[in-house]
Amino acid sequence: MFSFNKMKIKITLAALMPCALAAVLAVSADETISNAWDFNDELPVSSMDQFAKEFSSHLPIIIVETDVSSGALANRYSPPLAVIWCFDNGEENRLTDTPTEVINFAKARYRGTTSMGFPKTPLKLFTYSPNLTDPLGYPLLDMASASEWVLHPPYADRSLLRNWFSYDLAATVLYWQPIGKPVQLFMRDGESGPLFYRGVYLLCESVSTGETRLDIGQFNLRSSETVDHNGGGYVFQIDREHNNYFVLPNGLAVRYSYPTPQNMYATQITALQNEVEFYVDLLTKTGRFEGVSGVDLDYEYYLDVDSFIDYFLVAELVQSDDTGLRSTYMYRPLGGKLVMGPLWDCDLSMGNNYYWQPDSYSFLNIRALVIKSFFEDESIRLRFVNRWFELRDSIWTDAELLRLFDEMAEYLVQPAAQNAECWPEIYDEEIEAWPTHDPNITSWGEEIEQTRCWLVNRVQWLDENIPRLIYETAEEIGIGNAEQTSRFD
Repeated sequence: MFSFNKMKIKITLAALMPCALAAVLAVSADETISNAWDFNDELPVSSMDQFAKEFSSHLPIIIVETDVSSGALANRYSPPLAVIWCFDNGEENRLTDTPTEVINFAKARYRGTTSMGFPKTPLKLFTYSPNLTDPLGYPLLDMASASEWVLHPPYADRSLLRNWFSYDLAATVLYWQPIGKPVQLFMRDGESGPLFYRGVYLLCESVSTGETRLDIGQFNLRSSETVDHNGGGYVFQIDREHNNYFVLPNGLAVRYSYPTPQNMYATQITALQNEVEFYVDLLTKTGRFEGVSGVDLDYEYYLDVDSFIDYFLVAELVQSDDTGLRSTYMYRPLGGKLVMGPLWDCDLSMGNNYYWQPDSYSFLNIRALVIKSFFEDESIRLRFVNRWFELRDSIWTDAELLRLFDEMAEYLVQPAAQNAECWPEIYDEEIEAWPTHDPNITSWGEEIEQTRCWLVNRVQWLDENIPRLIYETAEEIGIGNAEQTSRFD
């Protein structure tokens, strides 16, 4: 489905190209930047303080040079220009090295909702053609070429690996799942400004559309009371009421992911809202559309059931707090069924909160309003159970899950120490660093040990209790009469 361009591109950071020359060298958004600028500059050592001169890491180092101090990064609709410097030499990277990649034509802004309030702020990066107007795909750190990227800040997650682990796990079963690489992030306030160390981040593919992301075709919907079976090509998410959203009759907020309202006609907006309402109604079994379509409202006719099962198996394994409530994506390829996923925003998972302690020994995510009626269906629960044990006997064995976790933890030992020096409050028992789950944990090593124990106990509990989905009623299991709650409700 996807074409992966692994070419490394090296572009010099001298100055932004003058408009006249940019027009001559403008590149189509469907192409990849060529090697026309196959050289790059070193950062001037004179601009570095002693910390930056001596800093080294086996993680790739990224510098985002942009307008840091004026507040421009908070501008969602007109983000400031940026230059992205990458140092990825393998075992050891230093800012005094020659950068392996320099991307002149980029923009950057803050992203997120709750995480925008953290001192360690998430970023979204955009790469462009030299005219700085047309998005242009770029294979950042050798990941699949695309024009949008996210820098996740594991501030709420003191292990630094919950998103990384959850995304890699989801990628083993979902049709498409964003993946990421841990990096060390520095920011620079303009070309002559100082370097600010920001700690360990996860450079991640964004949830966006295209051949190397969600390859769902061109959006096309006609006016319909229920579902235009020849239509599709859209992505939406269950989330909070914030930026480009609408509210369903049952109170759920839905955010447009692709396309956005700014890129649709009024009739298309209405058609998309009607179709999303139909799908959510089908999942929650409110019966509003019963009989309208002229066919039985069965799941298989409208939904890619396998994707729903695999998505919620991952969600139950890592017990992500927000799944089904926030950052919950669904998409529909053109002419296809509704697909669940990808998984997103799992920093509050694997027991990671103390304001609301989810019971590690219970089902959590299949109780969410948007999905619990789906799991009241006995045939769905049977497929859910069978799929769990199929995965446990193949790619989700104890050995494989712990190998993945342990390799990630080992890779982060030195970077975690550097990150803790940058953000000492996350391990200070005198400071309540919301939303970490245990204020008494005072080191990264303790956090890793506790998270690993949580994973072992969680998998064992699921092995023992998932069969209950076959032999007990939804009410007995706690699906039919319980709703997932959240700090934000």
